[in-house]
Amino acid sequence: MRNVSILVLSMVAILPTLSGCGKSDVVVTEVAKSKAGLNGGIAFPLPESQGHAELVVERGKPGQPVVIAVYLLDETATKPMAGKASSIKANLQLPTDPEPKSVAFTEKPKAGSKPLIGTRFATAPGAYDFDELKGDIFVTIDGKELTVPFALR
Repeated sequence: MRNVSILVLSMVAILPTLSGCGKSDVVVTEVAKSKAGLNGGIAFPLPESQGHAELVVERGKPGQPVVIAVYLLDETATKPMAGKASSIKANLQLPTDPEPKSVAFTEKPKAGSKPLIGTRFATAPGAYDFDELKGDIFVTIDGKELTVPFALR
């Protein structure tokens, strides 16, 4: 019985060391609060109340390449953003690749009957048609790069 007591006391003494009490190296980030966008996608808030980046996966015919578009909306995500982005890029974590894929977006208005809201930036057509898509969007406005993590299901 005495050996069991010594073992338990030893475990209690060593547990704080094993559990990482004290200084932490983990960086905690706030989870973005997304909302329904105006163009059929999900609007993710940009840091510092700069607006929203609405992410839309634009699918064509089955088996055809897919375009990912980003529409820039205001802070309320109800109107186009007043400012103009100089660049948008993203790191996409695709289920087919172990490493994130870096993609660039260029400003491309979309022809169609429905008027779209916000400036549209789009990727070149690619293999982005997955049930789950996640990564980080990098939007540069007035020389400042803003980063927002995203996940779509």
